[in-house]
Amino acid sequence: IMINCFPVTINAASYCLVTMMKFHAIKIAEQHLPSASHYFWIDFGCAHIAKEADIYLPKMLEKPNPKVSCAYIHYRNTEIKNMKTYLASGNPCSLGATIFSVENKYVNNFFTSGLSIFYEMLSKGVGHNEEAVLVYLYDRFPEMFHLYYGDYYSTASNYHYVVRDFHSIKRFFLEKTLLYGR
Repeated sequence: IMINCFPVTINAASYCLVTMMKFHAIKIAEQHLPSASHYFWIDFGCAHIAKEADIYLPKMLEKPNPKVSCAYIHYRNTEIKNMKTYLASGNPCSLGATIFSVENKYVNNFFTSGLSIFYEMLSKGVGHNEEAVLVYLYDRFPEMFHLYYGDYYSTASNYHYVVRDFHSIKRFFLEKTLLYGR
């Protein structure tokens, strides 16, 4: 199966499968350490994009957010309703998966619902990566999420409070939500 992934240079089903490993990794961590309160995914080498990760990652670990917590980067509205059209649009990311946390009691829903959406994408012959899955996961199960706002640069720094990327938040989130009357 060939899946339309973004960017074009990594247009392969293997890329989508690799990024979907994050869901499996969280589930495996929960199986091996079932008494942990939270599980974190932190991309290897994320320091090139997540500014001051060395300062903010320890703070995240000390005081994790509830639920599934990730950065909402680009507001999405009705354009995601048609999965095939949306994923072919070339800009399907909205929620950052560079760094995120999952509270223990949400792991099973996060895993099974995320994979269900991934299989839905496969059945339609489209796909992208874990961030596209997160967009649909949030759209369908918003009660599972605790969001924070920013850009890829602030996936670590804005975890608890907005400290950077104010322009991105204004442009890609606030202006878009106002445009859609939200």
